[in-house]
Amino acid sequence: MPIVLFPSGVQCVKYGYSRYVIVRPELLKDSEPAQTARNFGHFPSPSSPFELPQGLTMSPGVDDALETAANPAAEDVIAKTDGPGSKKVKPPKKDKPPQGPGKAGSQAMKKETKLGLAVTKSEDFHEWYRLLVLEAELISTYSVSGCYVLRPWAYQLWEAIQSWFDGEIKKLGVKNAYFPMFLTKAALEKEKDHVEGFAAEVAWVTKAGSSEMEEPIAIRPTSETIIYPLYSQWIRSHRDLPLKMNQWTNCVRWEFKDPRPFIRTREFLWQEGHTAFATKAEADVEVRQILDLYALIYEHLLAVPVTKVRSLLV
Repeated sequence: MPIVLFPSGVQCVKYGYSRYVIVRPELLKDSEPAQTARNFGHFPSPSSPFELPQGLTMSPGVDDALETAANPAAEDVIAKTDGPGSKKVKPPKKDKPPQGPGKAGSQAMKKETKLGLAVTKSEDFHEWYRLLVLEAELISTYSVSGCYVLRPWAYQLWEAIQSWFDGEIKKLGVKNAYFPMFLTKAALEKEKDHVEGFAAEVAWVTKAGSSEMEEPIAIRPTSETIIYPLYSQWIRSHRDLPLKMNQWTNCVRWEFKDPRPFIRTREFLWQEGHTAFATKAEADVEVRQILDLYALIYEHLLAVPVTKVRSLLV
């Protein structure tokens, strides 16, 4: 009869045999299989299994016990020797973990042991995604609705994307700058057409301490209305072109009802490039270069397939 001999005798594994057998080395004493296991410290291969020494057989019930529970309870293997003074060694009984009634008990056990999420992707995709990013320790929830804490794992992902992309745009001659996050109501209204789609999402600062502000200050939903008035001051002739700037920053877009971590949140990290060229042809070249870099981020850093299309609105 073939055996699979584990030096620790802790776990039961099936190697394609019709039966499971595990024997502790101390039960075999100085038999050849036990000595071999002690010397080499590994499992015998399926192609050359050890044979039970003469007089050692498998006890009744071993198949049932090991077939139904390949777990640490198998470390005390049932074995016996034939002949006078034969002895049966039985595994100690272990208390079963408490189980709650029905589905609720099953979910409670999953949460306690972290063996799985409470729902499957096919059952409830939104809840599955929420639990996934929480259990993966990517985010933590926060007291302000729609805002999340980026934990180290998540922020490392952002740093990897930022580091790669920043290096690539610098090869194209782009320089980083930083612009304030606040803008006046008057500045925002100058670009009504541009910010029309963001109007409902703009967050306003209306108080400083306990005092009402004379004029409310908007928190940027995007930075065009902050940057381009300054470009008109900096660009005086063709000699000032091209002007290529990028900003790594955060944005706030407030008015929505269904936040999703990493997909739609009230505050988020991003980059925005703002460039000016002497001709449309030059601008078109850079647009395609940047779009190709975005595609590489998705495909090579995030393993997300990309289909490139051209907007009919352009």
